[in-house]
Amino acid sequence: MHLVQYPSLRFLPRRLFSFGAVAAAGDITTDGAVSLMAAGGISTAGDVTTTNDNVTFASATTLTGAVSIDTGAGTGDIVFQSTLTGTSAGAENLTLAAGTGNITFTGAVGATRLGAVLINSAADVTESAGMTVASMTQVRSEEHTSEL
Repeated sequence: MHLVQYPSLRFLPRRLFSFGAVAAAGDITTDGAVSLMAAGGISTAGDVTTTNDNVTFASATTLTGAVSIDTGAGTGDIVFQSTLTGTSAGAENLTLAAGTGNITFTGAVGATRLGAVLINSAADVTESAGMTVASMTQVRSEEHTSEL
């Protein structure tokens, strides 16, 4: 596994990147879609920001620190196509903002329990294999918040 330790990464649109790990200081900011995959799984503490573009974690993903993913105010989706887990039970927080896009968790979430999961925006949130988190809050609008 290789550890990417850049202060921040800026990518050109429509590129596919393969990383083993993204360090906390290895934030990704791009004007284009982001798709991350790694044969041995992804370990990340880096934030991902796009401008209304999709963010996809195509491989099993482990949070090694707090992570924020923001696809902008438009239609960018956030998709976890495999499992998503933490490293220390209840310690790794996850903040998601998909604007008018969707958030999808395909695999089980929280084999090692995640910390607080905050969903700031999304048209739809779908999980299909169960979630184990310390807390989950979904902001539905400026006036409504749901705690699950």
